[in-house]
Amino acid sequence: MRINPQQLTERLTQVAPVYLISGDEPLIVSESAALIRDRVLQSGNVERFRFHYDQELNWETIVSQAQELSLFSPLKLIEIEFSALPDKQAANRLTELLQQLNSDTCLLLMMPPLKKNQQKQAWFQQIDQRGIIISVLLPQGQQLTQWVKQRLRRYQLQPETELAQRLIYYYEGNLLALSQTIRQLSLTYPNGTADLADVESSLTESGQFSQYQLVDALWNQQPARAQQIVRQLRQEGEELTLFNWLMDKDLTIISALQQATSPDPIWHQFKVWPKRQNLLQKAAKQLSVQQIQQARYQLAQLDLAIKTQFNRQNELEFEQLLLILSPQQWSYQHG
Repeated sequence: MRINPQQLTERLTQVAPVYLISGDEPLIVSESAALIRDRVLQSGNVERFRFHYDQELNWETIVSQAQELSLFSPLKLIEIEFSALPDKQAANRLTELLQQLNSDTCLLLMMPPLKKNQQKQAWFQQIDQRGIIISVLLPQGQQLTQWVKQRLRRYQLQPETELAQRLIYYYEGNLLALSQTIRQLSLTYPNGTADLADVESSLTESGQFSQYQLVDALWNQQPARAQQIVRQLRQEGEELTLFNWLMDKDLTIISALQQATSPDPIWHQFKVWPKRQNLLQKAAKQLSVQQIQQARYQLAQLDLAIKTQFNRQNELEFEQLLLILSPQQWSYQHG
């Protein structure tokens, strides 16, 4: 049976013989594994064995543990964490292991995202028939909003919708940082009511800059801040691929605003929260159609420079983008 992480809790009323968690979002993979582990451990005195898949993994030991009946506990939990997808030999051993599982053994597998050809292999088909497969994808759009709101409800943090919007803007794509920030907010506001102005300030003025803040610096006409953010990102070895995506999305919104009679449908369609509405409306009034077209082309050039890893070219392409968007505002500080 194949499910998503949100359905896991309701499927844990009984322990399945085998669970496979597949995905590349570490936080959700870890939390899904913890839910399964806790449910199995509730059964009482459980023997737990943990293995890591690499070239030195002793499959004979795992198969032996799966075959042996436990003398001291009613259930055994065998966990195997795969940092890479199983090769042909490992796939064959998995098939063998699944065929020899005893009724008192629960197998928990954690793997990176599976390819289509691997989902057709015998071991995967056995898990699909006998156990539960949890496919972990990075939540996006409405799913991400619901994920954040559920976290906020866990700590009874309000105002839920506004907090979710701000957190998603700054931490989209980094669930671990997002989760940690929510936990920190719960300590800062033990009564559950957060001050939005203080939250906004703490997010934007933290020592760690993000590519989201870089985009806002562009629309806020803050050249010194933008250059500071870019320098820090480069020092940390962070490429501007996310910046490219965010800028392209904003330019799409700006183009739509220039053609719309009312901005309200645009805000609803793209889920733009109030603070950013002012930024983008201002940009829509300032930018010409030609500037937007040139900026899109320049983003493509920046993306090409990033992919070819010419660092100096990256700087030049980024500076050219700044010049296109605001020719009277930007001064360049190399180095």
